[in-house]
Amino acid sequence: MIREVKLNTLDMFKNEDTRDCDYDLLQKIAEFMNGETALVIESAANDGQYVFLGLTDAEKNKELFYMFEQDSIVGLYINDREEFDKAWDSEEYEHDGCFYLEPQYLIFGESEVINPPS
Repeated sequence: MIREVKLNTLDMFKNEDTRDCDYDLLQKIAEFMNGETALVIESAANDGQYVFLGLTDAEKNKELFYMFEQDSIVGLYINDREEFDKAWDSEEYEHDGCFYLEPQYLIFGESEVINPPS
């Protein structure tokens, strides 16, 4: 079941090693996501966690996924905005892997359940 949530991610990476080469990027991602409305689904692989599907704001969602792609380990479009835009705009873009969120970073509203199209 897909759920619409508000993200409360400011402290999401506070326990990460500040010497990690991606620490600044992770902090920037957490700040960018904070307060945004997103779609998530309960993880079948990791009990108690949610898989991030995307932000409901299309423009911000694209920017966020470009930020994800700057990760030094899994990023496929590091400093390559042109190729990322081509893949995104042609709907060929697919993020490699899942981004998991713990429930403490999600605020569930009353209308949290979205019925996906059949």
